[in-house]
Amino acid sequence: MGCNKIKNTCVDKYFASCVYYELDTPSFSDLEDCITIEETTQELYEVLANVRTKVDINDGVVLTELLEEKQDQIDVLQEKVELLENQNVCEQSIEDCNLNLQNLVDVCGEEPTTIGGLLQILINELNN
Repeated sequence: MGCNKIKNTCVDKYFASCVYYELDTPSFSDLEDCITIEETTQELYEVLANVRTKVDINDGVVLTELLEEKQDQIDVLQEKVELLENQNVCEQSIEDCNLNLQNLVDVCGEEPTTIGGLLQILINELNN
């Protein structure tokens, strides 16, 4: 294999097994004294392979895809929370509550359609 890379500016070429690594290795490393670049590279490839298998959760679902899906769900929930925070509780509809109001009507003879309207009718009834 030819080595005509622009980055290759060294006059002499050395195999990674002949170049010693002079810095400290991280705590997760199993490498000990007299470490070569070949060993550090091999260990990094093994660590990376291990990480990649753990990122692929199951059935080909990749962690980043799962996180994006969960972020989309969080965004939808956040919008709903903001809507509820900005909505006056008294203005919330009770029409889908299936309440049996038993002729409970306001002074105009209308059944309440909101929580506020229902509360007002109940207060009026209690005061009568």
